[in-house]
Amino acid sequence: MSLDVDPRAEVIRKLSSLADERAPLEALLDAVRPLVQVGQSTWFAIEAFVSVFDLSYSEAGHIKSWAGWSTAPDALSAEELSARLPQLVRRTPDTPRPDCGPEPAVNLTKLLASSADPLWFGVRRELQTRLSLSGITLAEAWHPADSSVGFIACTDDDEIEFTYTWPEDHPEAGRLADWRSIRGCARAREFRHALEHARRLRRERSG
Repeated sequence: MSLDVDPRAEVIRKLSSLADERAPLEALLDAVRPLVQVGQSTWFAIEAFVSVFDLSYSEAGHIKSWAGWSTAPDALSAEELSARLPQLVRRTPDTPRPDCGPEPAVNLTKLLASSADPLWFGVRRELQTRLSLSGITLAEAWHPADSSVGFIACTDDDEIEFTYTWPEDHPEAGRLADWRSIRGCARAREFRHALEHARRLRRERSG
């Protein structure tokens, strides 16, 4: 998806409005269709649903099976998909994402420390230009696009959101982007549980 014209904000506004109107699932799915058409995948549509509704990424991931865009033989109608999804509850700025336990922070920290995968080699190299690897603990990660990974992380005195983006087919050659502090912001409240687990892991490792 080109970053020059980003349709996500407008789509999320429309999805939010439909959610407030308690629109049926098919109308909600149809609202995020432009993200699938532009991005050539359902990643952005899933992210839109997670942004508007109190869903985990795995729960929202069911929408990739909707027959409105999937050509798979087992594609689901909106009615069938509704049976797979939990009740759609509107997220507020203070609604934390579902608590997935400590595993994401533990697994991400291990991957950052020792994975030989080219992606993690690139993430390590780029992070070390900013701080020591022991100075940061990853709390959450997701794929906003095929060649990009978003991260939420904590240090001893801050909470950070950043993106690692790489040239096609060269995940080891990426760069950090959108590095920003989210401490005290709605974004930190949204990832409250993940950050709590990451901070606890930092205390355990330093203690």
